[in-house]
Amino acid sequence: MPAWDDPDRWHALREPSGCPICRDGPTDILVELDATWVTAGAEAPLPGYACVISKRHAVEPYHLPDRGLAFWADAMRAAEALDAHLAPAKMNYEIHGNTMPHLHLHLFPRHPGDPFAGRPIGAGEVHAVRSAAELDGMRAAIAGSTDAPVPPMAAVGAVVRRGDEVLLARHRHHADKRYVLIAGYVQPGESFEEAAQREVAEETGYEVAVERLLGSYPWRTLDLPVVFVACEARVIGGSLRLDGELEDARWFHLDALPEWPPEFPVARIFATLRGEGRTDVA
Repeated sequence: MPAWDDPDRWHALREPSGCPICRDGPTDILVELDATWVTAGAEAPLPGYACVISKRHAVEPYHLPDRGLAFWADAMRAAEALDAHLAPAKMNYEIHGNTMPHLHLHLFPRHPGDPFAGRPIGAGEVHAVRSAAELDGMRAAIAGSTDAPVPPMAAVGAVVRRGDEVLLARHRHHADKRYVLIAGYVQPGESFEEAAQREVAEETGYEVAVERLLGSYPWRTLDLPVVFVACEARVIGGSLRLDGELEDARWFHLDALPEWPPEFPVARIFATLRGEGRTDVA
């Protein structure tokens, strides 16, 4: 029975505070990768079964800051390693989340004559009991695999100004509930200025004019390399209207900004502005 049959329980599970994985951590961790845990208990539906679980709380892959890129990279690393180790006829992949919405992917290495031939896979069924040596073999295969180099992605953040105030937002699906800049990834064919204007319009309803580029800031999100480019902008139209990604957005006076870890791009951006001697940045 899906958990959403109980709306109160479903709502609680969708939030990090009510998620058992966020609260207690996953069980039967086989390998810890950059953005995920790969888990595999002794009892399993198939001999090579494993589950890839996002470290960051999300219900859908596109709720992740990088729209799931680091999650998919880890999942494919695990799948490729298990394929090489077990030589299945086919690897099957399943994402459900109807009972536990925290993002996870089931990996089912299939072999001729396995218990699910000709019928749907039952992830809760037990048809294999793995020995410690078998689990160690799976662990070694995944841990010893390597990722192909991932080129940096381009992201843009908008320092949206209104006099002595700046617009900051808090994301609905991020476990970290700090207020940060309106930001997102640059789409193919976009300039940084166009990406900043699009992100602000989509997420807040404001139309902005970009006045200048402030600088670029190397960053890693879930160990995915990112070049974060900051733009300074002003509102020229529209009104505040939050999309589904944002939980809240508000104007902060420049002498009452939130505190951020110094390595965060948003902290470094405002440090840059202070270093320019801007009298309107505290």
